[in-house]
Amino acid sequence: MLIHLIPTSVRRWTLSWVSLRPTTTLFRYFEMDIERPDISNVEAWYARLRQRPAYQEHVMLPFEVLFGQLAY
Repeated sequence: MLIHLIPTSVRRWTLSWVSLRPTTTLFRYFEMDIERPDISNVEAWYARLRQRPAYQEHVMLPFEVLFGQLAY
C-alpha cells in the first residue's frame, strides 16, 4: 500500500470504512448491560461521538429497529 506517500496532515483527516466500523461497534458495546474494564480513553471518545447529530441519527438506533433488516 502506498499510504506512506500521502502527507500526514491529509491522512489524519481522511475518513474511511475502517474509521466507521469501530464507532458502530462502540454503540452496541456500551448499550449492553455487561461489566466492562476501565477504558477511560475509549469512553471519552464514545462520549464525543454521542454528541454528533449524524451519529445519533444513523448509529444510535435501538436494537429493535435492526431486527429483520437482513431478512430477504
